[in-house]
Order: sequence, then structure tokens, then C-alpha cells
Amino acid sequence: MRKLILFFALCLGLYSEVNSQALTDTTIMMTAFWEIGDQVVYEFRQTVDKFSKNEETLEESTYEVQVNIVDSTENQYLIEWRYTNEQSNRKVSELEKELLKLCQDIPIRFSTDEFGSFKRIDNWEEMKEILETAVGSWLTDKKELPDSVKVNFQNMMEGLFQTSAQASYWANDIRFFHALYGINLPRKEPLTGIKLYTNPFIKETMPGYQKIKVVAVDEENYIARIKMESGIDGAEAKKLMIDFVEKNFEKLGLQSKDEINPEDIPEFSTTEEINCVYEITTGYILKGTYVKLVKVDDDYKRTTYEYKLRK
Repeated sequence: MRKLILFFALCLGLYSEVNSQALTDTTIMMTAFWEIGDQVVYEFRQTVDKFSKNEETLEESTYEVQVNIVDSTENQYLIEWRYTNEQSNRKVSELEKELLKLCQDIPIRFSTDEFGSFKRIDNWEEMKEILETAVGSWLTDKKELPDSVKVNFQNMMEGLFQTSAQASYWANDIRFFHALYGINLPRKEPLTGIKLYTNPFIKETMPGYQKIKVVAVDEENYIARIKMESGIDGAEAKKLMIDFVEKNFEKLGLQSKDEINPEDIPEFSTTEEINCVYEITTGYILKGTYVKLVKVDDDYKRTTYEYKLRK
């Protein structure tokens, strides 16, 4: 329906009015103009570069995602992602192999708002059942493990997938893929703000920085490029962690604040960067990259995704 509206608007010379929400002289908004039944395929390449305990490793994998627009209303889209053709040099456990095999049999269904911004995973309960089946099958084959260990391991794995919010956390590629939709950006200057990060040690949210800018707009071909940079500094994160420990030293099993040694608390930093090229008239991403660098003192993990729309 949206494409039909745009077509008639073009014929009537009214295109600028219909698309004003996405592009004006002063602002631009990455907006979805998708239709029920749309199907496109994206090619992904993921690279993970890790340095830990003075050892560096490099893992590479490729996969394809078939994107289907299942439903559309005034307020949201229902989208289906189906993963196919995964190839990797990464060493995986038997459990991971079983999970990957099962995940290819079921797509992920999720909702966005009317602009295309990610909201939630919708079929997370079905995905939870897959996880339980895979973990149960894997544990059955582990005759050497005591029953108590099996129960604790199964509870731990299933505990990671108890709510829609938890399922959404693990959908990393979906979250960064939709991260820029619905943000109204000035075309001449960056949009700056705060991005909250969760500390992996104390599970407290910490304020980081975020900057989004319009790099270029090709108005003749209706193509735009947007860049987002965000992160949290290691020294600042360490200060917040020390403050948390000092305020909660009794809960952490310490007798007094004197037992707190700042040297024992690592500097945990995160930086992220998204570069995205998309078609303004449809809202489909043509190509993009996402890079996340996590550092704990001298150790680091750099994860890079490259993705593009198959022609």
C-alpha cells in the first residue's frame, strides 16, 4: 500500500509532501516504507578478533538472512528473519552445533514501530522450546556428568531465555540493523546524546556517549548515508564500579571499605560504530557495517559485521 501511495504521489507531482517525514531541507529520518509480502536477502560477514592472555584469535563466518515483511499496521511491522547458508571457521561445541541446526529450522519473528525501529522478539517462547530441546538432548549424551551438574547447567541455559527482553538482548544483529530507524536527524550537524550501557560485572546501567550524523545525501537517487558512534570510557566506567562497590560493600561480603582495592577493578570500555547506506524511498538498507570493541584492561574483543542487500 505504501508503494502504491508513493507511485500516485509521483504521478501527481506531490512526492515531496508524502515523503516529507523522511527527508526535508533541514532533517532526515530513516523511515520504513515496507509492504506486506516484501522479501529481500542480505549477505552478512562476521569477524571476531580477540586478544586475551597474550593470545590473539580470529574467527570469521558468513551467512544469509531472508527478510520477510509478514504484517503491517499503522503502528508497527511484523518481520521474519530466516538464517541460511552459514559457513564459519569458528570452533563450536556439540551443543552449539545442535543449536545452529535447530535455529535454521525456525525463523525469528519480531516487531518494529511504524518507522522500523526494533521493539521486541515475538516468537521467543517458541525459541525457548528449541533451546530446551537442544540442551536436553546434549545433556542426555553426557553420561559422565553428575545429575546435579546437568540440572544446574540446564537451569543456567534456560535462565537466559525467560522473557522477551532477554531474547531481544541476544538478537544482536537485528538490534544494530534497526538501530537508526525513526531518529530525526539534523542534516548539517551531529545529533549527540546519552546511551546507557550495562556493566557485565555489576549489572548496573552506566551513561555513555552517542553521536549520530548524516554523512551524505544523494537527493537525485534518494540515497543517504548515516553514521553512529557510541561508547563508554574505561576510566569513567571504573569510577562508577568503585562507587558501586563502596556503596554495597556489605552486600558483596566485605567487612569495610578498606578491603576495596581499586587495582582489582578492571577498566571496562566499549565503543560502537554503525555506518549505514539506505534508500530513502523504501527505507531498505543497501549496505552497512557495525563494529563493536570491548576492552577489559589490555584484553579486547572486536566484532565486525558487514552486510549488504543482494541485488
